[in-house]
Amino acid sequence: MFKNLNNIIDKKKKLLVKSQDLNQNLNREIKKFLLDEFGKDLEGFSFILNYQTKDNSLSITTSNKVLSSELTLRLGSLSNFLKDKRIKLDKILIR
Repeated sequence: MFKNLNNIIDKKKKLLVKSQDLNQNLNREIKKFLLDEFGKDLEGFSFILNYQTKDNSLSITTSNKVLSSELTLRLGSLSNFLKDKRIKLDKILIR
């Protein structure tokens, strides 16, 4: 019984580490994309990136409605950029 519990804990630990690695990689790649697309125009704006492992989704929250609209317009290029980096998401939500 304790051996099974240990295996479950090990699996959860591995999933947590994998999720953290993916989250860090995703944050780094999204920031690269934003710098490539918008350049210096992003100074003064804030972004909150939130990756959900349950449904393999990314939520991008911005401090400006115009900026979120611009991101929505460039969602196709963001998706292609992430696919090129071998990051597959089921859903991207921009607020």
